[in-house]
Amino acid sequence: MYKLLWAAYGLLDRLFERCLPDSWVRAWRGLALRVAHRFFPGRLVVHDVEQLEALARGNHWNPPALPDWVYEELGALEDIAPELHPRGELVSSAQFYSAPWTYDLPGEAYFKLRAQFPAQLDVVLFVPWLKSGGADLGAIRFANALAADFGLRVAVVATEDSESPWRERLLPQVTFVAAGSSLVPLYEQHQVEVVVRLLLQLAPATVHIMNSRVAWDAVKRFGLAIRQQSRVYASLYCDDISERGERVGYARRYLVACHHLLDGVISDNPITPLRWCAESGVSPRLFHVVRFPGPQPVEEMRETVAGNGQSRVLWAGRLDRQKRPDLLARIAAAMPEVQFDVHGTAVVDDVADHGLSRLPNVHLHGAFDGFESLLAGGHAAYLYTSQWDGLPNVLLEAAAAGLPIVASDVGGVGDFLAHEQRVEPFDDVDGYVRRLNALLADPSLASEWVARQRARLRQAHSSEAFLTAVAAIPGYLPVRGGAQTCPGQIASGS
Repeated sequence: MYKLLWAAYGLLDRLFERCLPDSWVRAWRGLALRVAHRFFPGRLVVHDVEQLEALARGNHWNPPALPDWVYEELGALEDIAPELHPRGELVSSAQFYSAPWTYDLPGEAYFKLRAQFPAQLDVVLFVPWLKSGGADLGAIRFANALAADFGLRVAVVATEDSESPWRERLLPQVTFVAAGSSLVPLYEQHQVEVVVRLLLQLAPATVHIMNSRVAWDAVKRFGLAIRQQSRVYASLYCDDISERGERVGYARRYLVACHHLLDGVISDNPITPLRWCAESGVSPRLFHVVRFPGPQPVEEMRETVAGNGQSRVLWAGRLDRQKRPDLLARIAAAMPEVQFDVHGTAVVDDVADHGLSRLPNVHLHGAFDGFESLLAGGHAAYLYTSQWDGLPNVLLEAAAAGLPIVASDVGGVGDFLAHEQRVEPFDDVDGYVRRLNALLADPSLASEWVARQRARLRQAHSSEAFLTAVAAIPGYLPVRGGAQTCPGQIASGS
């Protein structure tokens, strides 16, 4: 509503300025300002008619672009610093910033948010939101484990202005703060300053960043101040791949600049951090592996969903560019005698024409609620075609269900699946087809893969293994009474 009224004001103001005497225009602007202060007291960056007139004179001003000499200098550096390529992600995202005259909205946002936190906290987890996704599920598992198994006072802060339907999965004792709606009206610089002020006032023992841009920027700019009272950790799982083929994401954007301000980086697999260390020079000692717990296998399930001679393959996930539904279409086209059940919808970036709907052996089922709801189809295998990833939770769910898995060899997949189950490079259609045909032709091979998956699930992805790994992160759990909190130990005063 505010943006709509502001646009309407701009149209009327330009019309009146052309048609009315200056004294009338000034009276009109004074009236508009009083009305705006009455109904939108926290949204205005101007507080008198003089400032409003100055803003009106600047209506047609455009922010300056980077000068040509900057692009030339960056081009000369691209051989030693590819991230500074003039057409790269970092330079393309640069924005012009100018400070407003008077601006009390950051203070109002701070006080509004501060009132939503309890008086004392042990751990603050920063996320962009809590919705469908492996990273979101990981954040929920961390928060719930810290609260229930370690007896800590935990808050989860969502910093993007987006719905968080998965907040209901948090335990009641975990504080959830939807900060995005309060931060979004602010300039990015002031968003960071509000977050930093909250951390300095809350003084949690541990700050944990899980994919929150604002929290990363807070550490990058004010990490030394934050570390005076808090230990700072971040979770990194994988790189993203841009449409130009560049490796982008939080690790690429922040790890080199922030590694000396972090007490540790937590990953769900040991494979991806090796690439970051090799390419950035960051010490491997900074990284700690915490594998997420998965559902534990059900012995009877294998007999009901596989080994029954049916030629059906299950694919379930987001129909986004990362998951490569177009690659799935090529695999299905190469196996016309096999039926492919495809579950999921686009969440991040819809692939305009993946071709799945045109294939007679592909059945699009749309969104699903829980992996267990997909297991009535008598599938002989689970197929995973992602172009990049950490260690996706859906592989753990498929393994628990007793489905032999064929997956792209990306990210941390190699930490869970054997070599003969993985396809490399990720877009090798013939590699997927060969492995799926081998499973369909040999039930004993399927049973061998399922047994191995189950063993790995029990060994590395149990709740006990997860809690042990969390407790092993140096300094991550607050120390009370001279001893670090252990699983099942309820801290006094919690």
